[in-house]
Amino acid sequence: MLCSLANLESLPDDVNWYNGLGYCGWYLSKEDANIPAFSIPPRRAITLKAQLKTGRIVLNGVLHSKIYDGETYTVTGIVPGESKEEVALFAHLYEPFVGDDAAGFAHLCELGAQLIRRKVKLKKTLRLVFSMELYGFAAYLAKHGKNIILAANFDGIPFNESNSIIMRRTPFYHASCSDWIMEDTLKKRLGDKYTLVPEAANLSDDTFSNDPFFGIPTFWMHSPCKGSHHNTGFLFEPDWIAAKEILPVFAEVIEKIVCGGPMPDYSAKAARELDAALTDIMDNKELGTFEKRIRAQVEYNRQLNRLASLKQIAGMEAPMARLKTIFDKALKALDKLPKAPLSNVEEKAKSWIVKDAGFGYPFSLARVPFAERRPVKGISRILWTQFDGKVTLLEAIRRADAESGKKTDDEAITRIMDSLEYVAKYGYATIKRQ
Repeated sequence: MLCSLANLESLPDDVNWYNGLGYCGWYLSKEDANIPAFSIPPRRAITLKAQLKTGRIVLNGVLHSKIYDGETYTVTGIVPGESKEEVALFAHLYEPFVGDDAAGFAHLCELGAQLIRRKVKLKKTLRLVFSMELYGFAAYLAKHGKNIILAANFDGIPFNESNSIIMRRTPFYHASCSDWIMEDTLKKRLGDKYTLVPEAANLSDDTFSNDPFFGIPTFWMHSPCKGSHHNTGFLFEPDWIAAKEILPVFAEVIEKIVCGGPMPDYSAKAARELDAALTDIMDNKELGTFEKRIRAQVEYNRQLNRLASLKQIAGMEAPMARLKTIFDKALKALDKLPKAPLSNVEEKAKSWIVKDAGFGYPFSLARVPFAERRPVKGISRILWTQFDGKVTLLEAIRRADAESGKKTDDEAITRIMDSLEYVAKYGYATIKRQ
């Protein structure tokens, strides 16, 4: 029986939706025990807890549900462009909400229809993909994703009482100019009416295709649901007034990308962002010299990749010499700093080189015998993308820290190494000790 008491005050009678609930992975695998799960409102849970203190309680649950043998389907279509290169837009099916994600599906259908009615000339082909969240898209992309150069997710249509828009960027290792286009367009069209919240890449089930296994830069514009992910309360319903204001701007972002512009010269913006990021890194007293050097390289790569993507998206050659000048200056400053010693745990992590076995991040541990499955702790999805068999585990960890803005301590590094030994045992990765 499942319940979230976090919303006892604000949503006492709402029932939570538990997405992808499985044992040590997303959804059940065939070995998992098929135990019915009930979700009850917080108010009822508090009452039940009080009654349990008086003794044993027998509950009678009635579950109106069916389990089907069969298939889930992926539906896809295109608005042809001059190039076979595709910009893909995702909206998932098979969940029972308007905002998660029937409204996203409807919006993308209308977006494509409007481009056709208006006879817009597209430089890139626009592809719409409707499927099961995560696994459906993964199956499609593994077979048919070779022409996709950029993707965007359209989950999370504006929810009630939400006045912010979250802008999840592409990761540093193949950052895209779509980050700038998204931010600039939202600021220009919506002004101060909505709070724009930048969000670091994390390869959630909405942006997992950033994994090098797929290699598709993927961004996401969405609004947060307040309090809970549920199917009985008003807060998870779409705010149609906000949708009327926001969705045309989302559509404008996509139209700019598939039409190849016009784009501003982003080289000055890239230089400003790099300079600001490097200044923050140098001023951060919690970072050692090794960490500062890694973070500086990550931010340099981020801006290089964003500028380089302008050629593919808009046919623009962006000058990059200024970025190198700024980066070289930071490296010279770092060379003058005393080298902070690494801890014993960091030294051990520095002696490991990890390589992904070629499957991408393991969202399910189906290859592990059921009796031996346990949660994999500490390995973020961004960290997993750095397991290329070339960099040390410590460098991979510090790269992931640079993306998240956090710092992994020795205790967390130890958990990561324990988890890596576990998944390597079953062929998800290999570990080379130097």
